[in-house]
Amino acid sequence: MEHVLFHPDRTQRERAWRAIAEREAEDREKLDVLWMKKMHVRQQIARNAGYENYRDYRWQQLLRFDYTPDDCKAFHRAVEQVIVPAASHLSEKRRKLLGVEKLRPWDMQVDPRASEAPRHISDVDGLLRQCIPVFQRIDPQLRSYFETMLQEQLFDLEERPNKADDGYNLPLEVRRRPFIFGRVNSITDVVPLIFHEMGHAFHVFETIPLPYIHQRKEEAIPLEFGEVASTSMEFIGAMHLHQVGLCTEQEAARLRIQHLENTLTSYLPLIVMGDAFQHWVYDHPKQGMDPEQCRQKWAELSQRYQPAIDWNGLERECGSRWQGVLHYYCLPFYFIEYAFAALGALQIWDNYLHDQETAIRQYRFALSLGATRTVPELYEAAGARFAFDTGMLEYVVQLISRTVEELEAHV
Repeated sequence: MEHVLFHPDRTQRERAWRAIAEREAEDREKLDVLWMKKMHVRQQIARNAGYENYRDYRWQQLLRFDYTPDDCKAFHRAVEQVIVPAASHLSEKRRKLLGVEKLRPWDMQVDPRASEAPRHISDVDGLLRQCIPVFQRIDPQLRSYFETMLQEQLFDLEERPNKADDGYNLPLEVRRRPFIFGRVNSITDVVPLIFHEMGHAFHVFETIPLPYIHQRKEEAIPLEFGEVASTSMEFIGAMHLHQVGLCTEQEAARLRIQHLENTLTSYLPLIVMGDAFQHWVYDHPKQGMDPEQCRQKWAELSQRYQPAIDWNGLERECGSRWQGVLHYYCLPFYFIEYAFAALGALQIWDNYLHDQETAIRQYRFALSLGATRTVPELYEAAGARFAFDTGMLEYVVQLISRTVEELEAHV
């Protein structure tokens, strides 16, 4: 149903959005019970292990040695100060392009510059083969890795009934190969699914020479850098969509604009909202154990980080959105890594814009280090800084804004 949210017909988008929300509401009470149970168990786990709260326990479990909870909270404030105003500006431009009085939740995924729904992909294997010249342009060795995956049938991306809707890359340790799972439905899936997961796959290939499993296994690679490997390929790969014939120049420009603007309007704000929500939950476990208070907190955070969306009449749906995020239930505190990684990836992409050969050499070298360096050292090896202050966010906003302006000339 989510693909309907990309349709230019606003009535269809609203019907789809409300249908999704109605179905989600059917499980709300069950999810409430599950949440209370999980919160109780996590608090007990922390006490059993001698920690004052679950966050302190989880911080150690996630091997977070390079930043603190207070650093994350400072990042939340920096995003509110720098990213939210920039996102509000882009959202106002979206509102005008769509010709609507207010932006509703079903207006946030559609391309406001397109008159048709995204092009459907029926031949997934053919699409993958069209991606070969993309990776050839980036780096011949990366193309070789991609062709190996095609030859050894290490993709499962076709649509089929009852297929799970997640996209991921996982290493096959015995074969020393990556494997990519997901569902390709339209051309909009190329960048966030194929290019993203190929970044993870490249990480697997580059760590093959490391002698010990603890230097290369998925659980050992710092998440803060593992997602840099994948997100960098989104920004870099998207540059070559038109050059290799995957898209027309206009279609490629629209896809890139959508991807870049989404980084500021949805991606970073939602990740920070989710992290801020989790810090509040475990700072205030009694309130955090109450799903109704969680809904109130989420609605408050929505207003802070995505003020451009009008939730009038949909307050219940707004407050319940956190229940649709797997991480909060099953992988607590694993979320902020995506925001850090986006900042690292944007720096690598900026390096690529200025010196392609050096940027890719640094990128591959950093990937080859696996889990043998600290997070800041891995970023440095890739030609980036592990930083998330207002200065870094202002740099990111300028980079994205400048590129979007250049791309709009081709739409």
